[in-house]
Amino acid sequence: WKDKALLYYIIRNEKLSKIISELHMHRSYWYKGIYNSKDGKEHYYKSLWELDFMKRLDASCNVKNWDYEILAIKYRLNNSNKTYIPDFVIETNDNKKYLIEVKPKALIETKINISKKNAAIEWCSKNDHEFSCVSKENFDNISFL
Repeated sequence: WKDKALLYYIIRNEKLSKIISELHMHRSYWYKGIYNSKDGKEHYYKSLWELDFMKRLDASCNVKNWDYEILAIKYRLNNSNKTYIPDFVIETNDNKKYLIEVKPKALIETKINISKKNAAIEWCSKNDHEFSCVSKENFDNISFL
């Protein structure tokens, strides 16, 4: 029993260590501030990646409007009710609607983020939106930016 517990502890910490080291490589991810969008709204961002994404949304001629952290989606994790707030709600000029979550690649497939993603996909299917979780490396691949 002790050997199994120790092995589990080592494996779990190796996974956490990998995630932490990958996040450490992206130190610019963790940063907070206020961005004034071109429509005059103040948006409180929690990472430089979110700030970069906000600037790209404002610069895009394909984006009709966007907002930050305005939607709450209920989901369950470990038999508990939780609330997920996606980063961006976006409407494009062709009237398509998107929920976008900006995350480092190392965090996209964690248990909590998979649960959030599944809840967002279900919400989107009922509300005519499309969900995507993107990391900074994928910003250039987003069609409306």
